[in-house]
Amino acid sequence: MYPVFGITEKAFFVIVFATLTVPLGTILPLAPVVTVIVLVVVTSEISKSSI
Repeated sequence: MYPVFGITEKAFFVIVFATLTVPLGTILPLAPVVTVIVLVVVTSEISKSSI
């Protein structure tokens, strides 16, 4: 598999995960925490991909 496909697949998963967690975040007061976790995961994945 090409690395581009891997990155695209991860990005798609992150988007789906974010879409599923946003409704929960609006209900629960954990929205900022979820947002931070998503950002950390995305940043770490981008760092791994660039290396």
